[in-house]
Amino acid sequence: MLEEIEIQNFRCFEETKISGFERVNLIGGKNNSGKTALLEALYLFNAPLPQGILFLMQLRKESLSFSKAFPEKTWDNLFFRGRKDKDLEISSKVTTEIKKKLLFKLEYKVIIL
Repeated sequence: MLEEIEIQNFRCFEETKISGFERVNLIGGKNNSGKTALLEALYLFNAPLPQGILFLMQLRKESLSFSKAFPEKTWDNLFFRGRKDKDLEISSKVTTEIKKKLLFKLEYKVIIL
């Protein structure tokens, strides 16, 4: 069972640590306070595949045609304030012995033709 999660540079979370999870948890808060972003971080942590990111984009009704037209901007909204210079990191403690970490790193290559 999840004991704590730490989220860095993801959507509205610059650096957040949440602990005290129980078997059933309720997530509440004002509009635009990060409830959906927390659920998305948990989803990505458990399904860190390109299909998982595409699924989140579809849920948010984000345009795939925008991603095709501006591929360099595709990932902007995943990073806190669009800061792609810092890594996006989600880590968790499942039990006192088991810790997992997910790291998203963007690397750009400039090709001059």
